[in-house]
Amino acid sequence: MHIYSAFTSSDVSVTTAATTILQIATPSTRRAKIIEAWVSFNSVTATDVPGLVELVQATSNGTSSAMTPVAWDRADPAALCAAAITFTVEPTGPTVLMPFKQSPIGTTLIYQIPLGVEIEMLISSFVGIRLTCPQAESGIRALIEFQE
Repeated sequence: MHIYSAFTSSDVSVTTAATTILQIATPSTRRAKIIEAWVSFNSVTATDVPGLVELVQATSNGTSSAMTPVAWDRADPAALCAAAITFTVEPTGPTVLMPFKQSPIGTTLIYQIPLGVEIEMLISSFVGIRLTCPQAESGIRALIEFQE
């Protein structure tokens, strides 16, 4: 299997509404496995309270911009999975796979999924990172690493 990274290509800002900031979509011909996900905040405001970071499975892609996943090995073929960022319409029907609380004050949450229990994505499915913060935040970055 080949390993790819999909990530936000610039700093992301969110309001207090639930916001998907990154999503992976499998094609109709191939499954994928999520092996790692991370979110990085860079707030310096001491009164900012933790936000909710969720790994979610959606039923649609919503409206977004495309991001081309990057292969870890330059000899690998291009990823068949598509990545999406900068959502203007949220994906539908999200089901929470993993919820985390995360302080936005200069922290990074890295979740490496143990070998053998990776999150397996079926064909034509969507998995993303969604944030719900009690206050508006900016300077956020996210990444999903996957195998296909």
